[in-house]
Amino acid sequence: MKFLSILPAVLAVFILTACQAESAQDAKPETKTETKTEAKTDVSPAPRMAIISYRDVLTRCEPGAKIVGEIQNKFADQRIQMGLLEQDIRKLQDEVRGSAVKGPKATLLQDKIQKFTEEDQKFRQEVSLEENQRFAPLIESVNKALVAYAKEKGISTIQERTAFIFFENSLDITDDIIKRVNQAQPAQP
Repeated sequence: MKFLSILPAVLAVFILTACQAESAQDAKPETKTETKTEAKTDVSPAPRMAIISYRDVLTRCEPGAKIVGEIQNKFADQRIQMGLLEQDIRKLQDEVRGSAVKGPKATLLQDKIQKFTEEDQKFRQEVSLEENQRFAPLIESVNKALVAYAKEKGISTIQERTAFIFFENSLDITDDIIKRVNQAQPAQP
């Protein structure tokens, strides 16, 4: 799930932008009623913050868990083939290490490693493409749920949980968002 590694940054920008845009729309225009002798004492409340594990939301919500299972099933045979090729390489590495003569086995090992590297890269690209396509609608649903939740709860910032060394557990809204995403999905027959 390589694409998930960039999601925290995308999420932070999206939520911050969406919350700022919505709060700008909700803002009332200021009226100039104060005189020069009156000091403006408008004190804004402190911004509220929340923490989320975006990856957990995507993979633990019902539609996300289903997508993960489907992707794993789709690529199961390829994953097995990659594992067999990797075992083959390890055996050959052991043989080359134990042999005083490196010649043809060393060349065969290099060829297998090159083939494995190419196949592995191709495999990872296929999985990543599939994940990006399959998760795109869910990401949109999660982002909508996050913006609605933030607006309802008066949250001005939502940050990826992995960006913190310590945070108060009460700030973590991951489970709340998972519940909302699950509730927003149409009932399965």
